[in-house]
Amino acid sequence: MATGPFRESLGAAAGATYVTSPILPLNQYGPQAQGVLRHYREEFRGSAPTAWSLYGYEAMESVLAAIKKAGKHANDRRTVVSAYFHLGWRDSVIGRYRITPNGDTSQARFVGYRAGANGQLIEIRRHLGGA
Repeated sequence: MATGPFRESLGAAAGATYVTSPILPLNQYGPQAQGVLRHYREEFRGSAPTAWSLYGYEAMESVLAAIKKAGKHANDRRTVVSAYFHLGWRDSVIGRYRITPNGDTSQARFVGYRAGANGQLIEIRRHLGGA
């Protein structure tokens, strides 16, 4: 939501606009994430990774874990979906979390921003609540 076009469209409302995001600044992610980011920079020279790179990486890691957990039934979609929802707690590049039975994440961290006069985001609060 805090994309350039959104921020640019705020106009006079910018000073009264607040945005929250579960995506943290890159330096707030742990050693495992920093290793993935380092490898990304080496592999894709000229392309800087973002926190979304970490979420994409973890998305694939979790799906691969579900396929592995499904074992010889990995060719059955329902079995893989069930395995995914039963992965339990994951220690990952985005932190420790689990997916709840209704599909929500257990992560409870966010960054709060206020939009500045020119639409830039100014961090006003960071909540690093546990999983």
